[in-house]
Amino acid sequence: MTWKPGQPVRLETERFLLRTLNRLQIVRYTYEWSFDPEVMNPFGLEAGIWSRRKWYRRFKKADNRRRFYFGIWPKVSDKPIGMEVVDVDSRRVATLSIVIGDRRWWGKGVVQETRRAVIAFIFEQLQCPRVWGMPTARNFPSIFNYQKLGFTCEGILRQHGIDPATRQRCDIIVYSMLRDEWLEKNRREAAA
Repeated sequence: MTWKPGQPVRLETERFLLRTLNRLQIVRYTYEWSFDPEVMNPFGLEAGIWSRRKWYRRFKKADNRRRFYFGIWPKVSDKPIGMEVVDVDSRRVATLSIVIGDRRWWGKGVVQETRRAVIAFIFEQLQCPRVWGMPTARNFPSIFNYQKLGFTCEGILRQHGIDPATRQRCDIIVYSMLRDEWLEKNRREAAA
């Protein structure tokens, strides 16, 4: 893949296309998800309180250099089912988050398949040495996905978040993967 910083990114997996979105596209494609508590609560966000304008402002401007919003499209559909967000800080460390807003795709391996492509982009194109994410301790699907992809649990931030459904404090788990670990994992899988 030949990509130049600042240009749109297009990634492809066996079942999905991932394309970078701007803020207007994000609102157009994802606003309906903001009304679903099961989609919003794992991010510490309350459902049903967002106007389109507030939803737009919720997303920082993507520059396709340090901030990327990847819409996830099944190859059999023209409607996105989710979005992967990548933020790269000044030390070139990438933070990941993902939402699958279309519940019909929950439990169907979307995160595993699309996140592999996004991680490859982060390590190969962006040349980041590290990628990480912080799911809440009650977000079992996210924890499963981080573990299945080979991320290392670095620790637990106790009572670091607030669950919008219960208004109770919740723990946050820190997962990370280093570029060398990713390369070694791919080498082992290719040799198997």
